[in-house]
Amino acid sequence: MINQKTILFIEDDSLIVKLYTTRLELEGFKVFWVDNGQEGIDKFSKLQPNLVVLDLMIPRVSGIDVLQAIRKQDKKVPIIIYTVLSDKKRVQELKIKGATDYFIKADTHPKQLVERIKSYF
Repeated sequence: MINQKTILFIEDDSLIVKLYTTRLELEGFKVFWVDNGQEGIDKFSKLQPNLVVLDLMIPRVSGIDVLQAIRKQDKKVPIIIYTVLSDKKRVQELKIKGATDYFIKADTHPKQLVERIKSYF
């Protein structure tokens, strides 16, 4: 597909990734997945995706550290935080550090996240 948009999922729950990969590929996106923070930083550097979906509670390197590492490389790429953590203070902190959006897993229907991802393109 010409100009196919790429999405990098940095998420350690493979079931969540499979669900979203199926939905997003049906929408025409190419989805890449890594299950830990260090691989997320490395994959971002190599791939330069159009959008990142990032969990905060991931192995090896925390989601917050991944967010900061990505922002050092790219100030503009949309980074959607998708996590179980719902602390309002943390949401504000992450937006200051460069998160574009924040979704709480328990409160978010898959269609909502897919629609938000599509809205960036």
